Amino acid sequence: MTQKISKKDLTEASLMTGIIIIINIITLYIPFLNVISLLVLPVIIALIYCRSGIKYSILSVLVSVIISMVLNPVLAIISGMSYGIVGMVLGYCLKNEKKTYNTLIAVIIACIISMIVKVCLISILVSNVSIFQFINNELNTYIHEFKEHMAQTKEIYSNMGMSATQLQIFDKMGDIFTVELLAMLIPTVVFIACFIQAYSIILFTQVIFRKLKYTEIKALRFSEFYISNLVGAGLIGIISICAILGSKGVTIGLFLYNTILMLTIMILAVNGAAATDYFFRKKLEMPKVMRILLVVLLFIIGSSKILGIVGFVEMMLDFRKLDPYRIRKA
Repeated sequence: MTQKISKKDLTEASLMTGIIIIINIITLYIPFLNVISLLVLPVIIALIYCRSGIKYSILSVLVSVIISMVLNPVLAIISGMSYGIVGMVLGYCLKNEKKTYNTLIAVIIACIISMIVKVCLISILVSNVSIFQFINNELNTYIHEFKEHMAQTKEIYSNMGMSATQLQIFDKMGDIFTVELLAMLIPTVVFIACFIQAYSIILFTQVIFRKLKYTEIKALRFSEFYISNLVGAGLIGIISICAILGSKGVTIGLFLYNTILMLTIMILAVNGAAATDYFFRKKLEMPKVMRILLVVLLFIIGSSKILGIVGFVEMMLDFRKLDPYRIRKA
């Protein structure tokens, strides 16, 4: 039996698809507004998913991509894959009334997948090289530009009368940045970027759904974010395996060890920052703006390792009692 097409759903999906197309066109001509599209477009797709179902949300992505291809086929496909993946996952979680924390984790994973897909598409469709060669070329370009900037800065300070000994710091700064080091930092940078994007999308979705008087989404404070000890155990296990491989002389083992270690420290640092925010809010009753400034300041001044220790202790002991798999039940 053929399923009837709802005129209401079709009309709503068409209007929202029109909005997506307009935003796509704007971002094609004004690239720096792409940040806004990363937040807005997934929410629109999720709204279509919740109100009309997965069929209309997929159709909306396809139509918006096809029409946007008239202006720039490559960017249209890349953009469509990005907001399509994240929007579908967000819509599924909201429609099935998943917990806000689980929704956040799912959206973070979706953001990571969409970023990987985006890099793959750019490397294939634009650069026509493998993804590894594309990343290597981008890192080498960044290092070359950084060293040029250091050389120009060194020349400026040299003309100002700085001694040769003092100028050596610029040479050392240029030598620190290597392709291997930047490659190690990629997973950590991706995690931070996707965490910020996913959390912003959740907050924006709460505002939009509240304005439209649609499904109420429970607010998720940053202080309620946690890392399960199961995740911690998994990361520690991977680090241990990589350390063993490195000690056996396996080159890739040492590289993976440093990469996963930096990623783990950053994940624990985020958990530590959330625990710190919880302490500021519950124990000291600080205003929201002050809490945000203090937590951001801790990251800026390079306290990620301290926050990582706090996050590790919190993960193991779960003082906030958020982890359903916590060791300390009492």
